[in-house]
Amino acid sequence: MKNLSTYLWVNLFIFLFPFVSAIILARDFFKTIPAFSLSFLIVGLFFIAWDSFFTNKKVWEFNEAHVMKFRIFNLPLEEILFFVTAPFGCIFIYSIMDNLLKESNINFNLLKYFFIFSSIFFLIAALYFRKKLYTFVVFLLTGFSTILFVISGIIFYKRFIFAMLISYLPFMIFNGILTTLPVVKYNNHHIIGIKIFNIPLEDFFYNFNMLGWYFLIFNIFSKIL
Repeated sequence: MKNLSTYLWVNLFIFLFPFVSAIILARDFFKTIPAFSLSFLIVGLFFIAWDSFFTNKKVWEFNEAHVMKFRIFNLPLEEILFFVTAPFGCIFIYSIMDNLLKESNINFNLLKYFFIFSSIFFLIAALYFRKKLYTFVVFLLTGFSTILFVISGIIFYKRFIFAMLISYLPFMIFNGILTTLPVVKYNNHHIIGIKIFNIPLEDFFYNFNMLGWYFLIFNIFSKIL
């Protein structure tokens, strides 16, 4: 166990809490594993490809002192596992919210206009920061994702909103660890440079995109399977 890398330990802690909690409090959660697995094949593999692309473009790099040498698509094994463990924990939160919040959605026209305005803002911001590769791509995706979330209606689901908000707490803890040690080093030429708890601002919207798509696709498959 002492030979485990720092990043592998992070993955272990991310996975254990929802896994043990599900065993004790919500065993029905394990029935959603097929839906989660299919969500990973669609969303997880996309973001792994994204991660590999940005690693190859030198947008970020991994600190050899905190990761194993084994690579898949030029990514440490721990980074690949992160796209399983982090969404697994967040899908657990989403499922709990689904049980606690029975109302289907929030029909606030004002909220709809806010998200539409936000999507336009991010599309404009993406063009403004087009020379910052990570900022440009993540803002562009945020703009389009928000529009699609509005069209699908999932962004008005209380479980979506609360699960997203709650998920940001472990995000800030674990991403804060990864960026403070650092396990991941960012190239300042490709980001704005604004950081919160040592986490680049772009990562907050990256997290929104990844979890938003996981919630959306999982929500579809959980109704079918």
